Amino acid sequence: MNYSYERQILQVLQHGGGPTQWVLKTPGHLFVLPQLFAAFGDAWVIQTHRDPARTMASTANITAMVHWMRFSDVDAVGNAHFVHDAFAFALNDSVNLRATGVVPDEQFVDVNYVQLVTDPVATLGAALEQMGLSMTDAYATAVRDYLWGLVGLFERDPSAPRFERLVTPNRKLLGDNPDTVYFEAPISAEYAYRVRGETKDADYLSITVESSAGWGSMDNQVLGVLNDTTLDVDADGRFEIVIGGEPQEGNWLAPPPEEGQIISRHYFEDATHAGTDPDRWPAMQIEVIDGTPPPRPSDSVVSAGIRRVAAFIRELTVDRVPMAQGEP
Repeated sequence: MNYSYERQILQVLQHGGGPTQWVLKTPGHLFVLPQLFAAFGDAWVIQTHRDPARTMASTANITAMVHWMRFSDVDAVGNAHFVHDAFAFALNDSVNLRATGVVPDEQFVDVNYVQLVTDPVATLGAALEQMGLSMTDAYATAVRDYLWGLVGLFERDPSAPRFERLVTPNRKLLGDNPDTVYFEAPISAEYAYRVRGETKDADYLSITVESSAGWGSMDNQVLGVLNDTTLDVDADGRFEIVIGGEPQEGNWLAPPPEEGQIISRHYFEDATHAGTDPDRWPAMQIEVIDGTPPPRPSDSVVSAGIRRVAAFIRELTVDRVPMAQGEP
């Protein structure tokens, strides 16, 4: 990496009033830390720590996937060996460089990855504090919105849907009801779906099919509903719903005219909050009936996912109409 050239490029981009603080993220920094600090002497490095034995398989898989986007013949085994050796060297080297003072250890922020996933806002707040910065309420909200965008929108594919929780104790979206467990999955008029779930003895349960103006938009319209008074449930509290295809009696819902989503809502009236109780979280599954596996990711698929996340964040931030201030 030519950090001197990169520094010049950043200076050009910020000339005339651009940003004065840059966040540059890539695992590649780990391999060239001395060169990084030679060009950016006042840089802070946030180093996340994960169990290498549990993460190298994922890293090798991602590397192979990137290769498959460009080549028809990929040596997956050779790639795995390369990833293992390269990161083993880089991780050990970073420890030695920091311990011997070759790079400034005091300009590193060590973040436990499990803590980051468990409570991202608190973990990021502690990291910012170490760097002399602060976690504002607006930034915390943007982090939560961004997390939902990555989870619910980036890989959103009606041809291979999966349920995701809309709200968790550490990932908020719109209003937060701690006594309700929400799940959501994308659907389309092009497919028929089979949904399997369970009631978990909820005090109220509803399954809705909704349309939307486009992925990343919050402009939704409810098109069909099944609730605990109309849903056929077996003796164990389990149910199966068909969406699309030929209309049928019982647990059937029409799909949206084009694209939309299915949302499940399990409401509880417990002394403890269901949203924080794993025993209250239902198992929700969705599959395409007679579906075929989706194609492997392409440039257009990845760029579309990025645009969905960006549109979602814009709608919840800069494009949102400000609330009225003062007396009416």
